[in-house]
Amino acid sequence: MNFASDGHLIKAFMETIQSWQLSDEAAGGLVGVPAQTVHGWRSGEPVHANEELETRMLMVAHLRTALDIYLTEKLANQWMSLKNTGSLCQGASPVEYIAQHGWPGLYLVLCEMQAWAVGN
Repeated sequence: MNFASDGHLIKAFMETIQSWQLSDEAAGGLVGVPAQTVHGWRSGEPVHANEELETRMLMVAHLRTALDIYLTEKLANQWMSLKNTGSLCQGASPVEYIAQHGWPGLYLVLCEMQAWAVGN
């Protein structure tokens, strides 16, 4: 099943980047597409997804769920853009870390958030 083509995944992704107040560039960095692609999605252009894009969108959805469960709404919406001094991000925000490290970075941020949530 192509999750992106049925609209649910892209809708969840767009709602997430809106709630996190991410720029097109930052949102594109999460899923490995250029800012102009995200801008097109915001304008209603169709999503031509491959397996990697779908996987990354699913990871963003899982990350949003973890943040929403374990943090206040305000902090959950800000967390991705806040500087993180932990051993993973070392002063960068999770969005910056992911942009620099690609999908492995997204996976590590998701694992870090889930590990933190389980420990608290």
